[in-house]
Amino acid sequence: MYLEESIKRINEKLAILKGRQSVAVWGAAENTVRLFQYTDIAKYKIETIIDNGKCGETFWGKAVLHADKVNWDTIDAIVISAFYKENEIFNELKNKYSFDKVIVTLNDIGQEKPFYKHMMQSEIMVPSEYRDIIHRNKRFQNIHQGETIFIIGNGPSIKNTDLKKMKDAKKMVVSNFYLHKDYKTVNPDYYCLAQFTYTDIFDEDSAYKWLSDIGNNSGEPCYFFNISEKRLIDQCGSFKRKNVNYMYLDVINYDYYDEIDITNKMMCGQSVTIDCIQLAIYMGFQSIYLVGIEHSEILSRQYDYFYDRGQSLVGDKDLYALNDGRIREEFRLQLYSRNNLWRQYESLKAIAEARKVKIYNATKGGILDVFERVDYDSLFH
Repeated sequence: MYLEESIKRINEKLAILKGRQSVAVWGAAENTVRLFQYTDIAKYKIETIIDNGKCGETFWGKAVLHADKVNWDTIDAIVISAFYKENEIFNELKNKYSFDKVIVTLNDIGQEKPFYKHMMQSEIMVPSEYRDIIHRNKRFQNIHQGETIFIIGNGPSIKNTDLKKMKDAKKMVVSNFYLHKDYKTVNPDYYCLAQFTYTDIFDEDSAYKWLSDIGNNSGEPCYFFNISEKRLIDQCGSFKRKNVNYMYLDVINYDYYDEIDITNKMMCGQSVTIDCIQLAIYMGFQSIYLVGIEHSEILSRQYDYFYDRGQSLVGDKDLYALNDGRIREEFRLQLYSRNNLWRQYESLKAIAEARKVKIYNATKGGILDVFERVDYDSLFH
């Protein structure tokens, strides 16, 4: 649900206040501030603000009262504006104060969190110059409804994982997976690359050579790149006549992100796995299994992959690691990025659960603990 839709639904509920001479609002915290900021509530005759924890303070120019001090006979209607205590307050109104007039509740409009914690649809709209390109992703909506997919990372654990077992399943791979010895057997359906970050050691020339190598050696999957790489992809002959699609990745507040729509801006992940999960949910997959996604480098202080760095054209151009794999970043920055990554995973887990989609971690080892663990080999008995 977008903020605009949530506001519209609340305004429809508030319409019952029209003509009421004395309206009270129970709650003097952020939810009420946002009601006055975003909705039509200020149009009505709000005479009383109630909040047992803030009585004596001033809110919106009115003294905040304790519920025991309210003359309930003079109140025509009340709006409960306390998201997490709505049922408790409703029962108190009925049982303690015998209030039998209009009570407006706000949590029964399909909200799973306070209404103001939804993103505005306008915030995630793609800029007009890219809108037609990104809108083509509409064709992927629910095309795999109810199916299962494996998202395969490049972690060292897949050296000890028999990926040939999933040859008949739907698969999505990332970045350097084309180097895997079983690539042709795995034969991925989707290939996703995260947004490129250009530096002095990873410049456009390096990216072009790497993209050319991927295109020449990755077969015919359906590709997803960030829109920022479109110019290079257009120049790269190895992607001619291939199924190339684009994402618009952006820095989105994961606390407010709850609508996955790849025809709009997508959450730009701290890991390409975040991009893949968004794609898989949008495509309608019912079960999503993560394989080869460890995130153990924060413990080992080493970025390792299933391949040797020398095998990759960009193995010596890693922004985050030295040529021997040791991490460049200060530990405090690693903690910050991993905290953000975990919160992104948690946000996607909540979205998935709301859609009855299940995400499992089938990686052998690693520290990712957001999703239910399953044994990879047991999936193919």
